[in-house]
Amino acid sequence: MGQDELPDVAIYGHPNDPYVQQLQAHLQQRGMPFSLLDVDRSEDSMEFAALRNEGPDLKAVVVIGPEEDKEVVVQPSMDEVDRLLARFGFLQPPPLG
Repeated sequence: MGQDELPDVAIYGHPNDPYVQQLQAHLQQRGMPFSLLDVDRSEDSMEFAALRNEGPDLKAVVVIGPEEDKEVVVQPSMDEVDRLLARFGFLQPPPLG
């Protein structure tokens, strides 16, 4: 799958990272397709993630949205993921109140 063929959600990270595993389960629960780009197997993925991280520890980078209007966030909370999914129309926003 080439960079241009990625689904509207991409995770750049280590597959065994507990956060990445939690995020994958969260997206699967919502029926949201995603792509996991393993930073250990791809130099391009590692570089993409490293450029968006601060400090020595590599945190997962999540890209949500279509190419022309995507959001790139470093290790967002599950609530933030849901807000972004709703913003792009991939998830119904939770009811207010």
